[in-house]
Amino acid sequence: METIVVPLSRRIRSSAVLSGLVGIRTMSEVDFINKHASGTLRKGRANGMLYRAMYLHERSAHEFGYAFECIPSSRISTGPVQIEGDCHPLTELGWHAERMIARSVFSQDQFKVMYIIVDDSDGKRREGAGIVVAKTSAEWVPKNHVVFAIVTQCVNHVYQPAVNPC
Repeated sequence: METIVVPLSRRIRSSAVLSGLVGIRTMSEVDFINKHASGTLRKGRANGMLYRAMYLHERSAHEFGYAFECIPSSRISTGPVQIEGDCHPLTELGWHAERMIARSVFSQDQFKVMYIIVDDSDGKRREGAGIVVAKTSAEWVPKNHVVFAIVTQCVNHVYQPAVNPC
């Protein structure tokens, strides 16, 4: 799975009410780093450090919510979430997903509730249920990358308390 990037609709792009959000969504990488990034990211970029992964992490968190990440699609597997009995963390995941969908001002954005398995760059594996951005108008998302948030981690077959991804 990868997050598919589609053009921002003309109606939203020209909306005076949404101009602030559109400005952030369409902001260049350099402008985003200069205006919204952490000091670590700004200094790292200025000093010639490799900063791309940190930029994508901070941009995802800023755009979609603090729990969201953007990683290469080769490091993530997704599938349907299996509901078994009354599970409070999965119920909360449903609430968070419904709220994200209802409150999204960008009509092109599509969110899916998925089971997510991530192989981190440090060799560790994380898994749980969360929200995947299946489609977005955020042009800064690179090809072959996925934007996602694990809302409730699954540890030893037990879902942990859910986090609010926004």
